[in-house]
Amino acid sequence: MINKKNQLKMKNARTFLTALSASMLLISCGAGTESTGAASTSLDQDACSCLVEMNASLTELMSAEQSSDWTVQDWTQALTENTSACMLVERTPEELNAWSKAQLACDEFAAYTTLVGQFREQLIAVREATREMPTNMNEITDGGAKGLLDQLSKGNQ
Repeated sequence: MINKKNQLKMKNARTFLTALSASMLLISCGAGTESTGAASTSLDQDACSCLVEMNASLTELMSAEQSSDWTVQDWTQALTENTSACMLVERTPEELNAWSKAQLACDEFAAYTTLVGQFREQLIAVREATREMPTNMNEITDGGAKGLLDQLSKGNQ
């Protein structure tokens, strides 16, 4: 059972991943390329330092030896536990926008997006590997193959 503290961490991690996805979408649409001066030098440094921390955390997470046996829930839990505190800070939409723009300017951003992509691919692979496929036609429908054909023929009438 996941306790309340871990539920909050998981919620924050999902919020962070959503924010990261939104930033990547904005990048792909060309947003954030103009210079508005909204992000201060301090914010840029904080955002870059945070990316360094997250790169280290994700690299460690992706190379964990025991991870080959993990489920999707295990991967999500590990991400929640290893997410840097700087990524979990509650921000207003304006602050989040400035933070995302500051991260775009960081040298570490490309490596970070690559790691996030690898993490996403790993989750997809684990989900696909654990998806149960029926081993017997009777698991799909009553009457096996004949029952399935009967249902299909009734649906076409």
